[in-house]
Amino acid sequence: MIHTQEMWGAKCDSCGKQWDNGDSISYYPGRTDVEYSLNESGWHIDGDKCYCPKHHTIDENDQIVIITQ
Repeated sequence: MIHTQEMWGAKCDSCGKQWDNGDSISYYPGRTDVEYSLNESGWHIDGDKCYCPKHHTIDENDQIVIITQ
């Protein structure tokens, strides 16, 4: 049987970089799978927005700071 499958991925809301898990996998069948992998790879999730490691940092008060272009 051929069928469709909804897949989830992410890209940086600052630079548009497509996320991949380091093994060339960019999409997963569930949102929670992507969120877990994003967190493991140093990306930051803020609601429906995502930021790659180049576009966020943690300040001296352990707060996330978003770096825009």
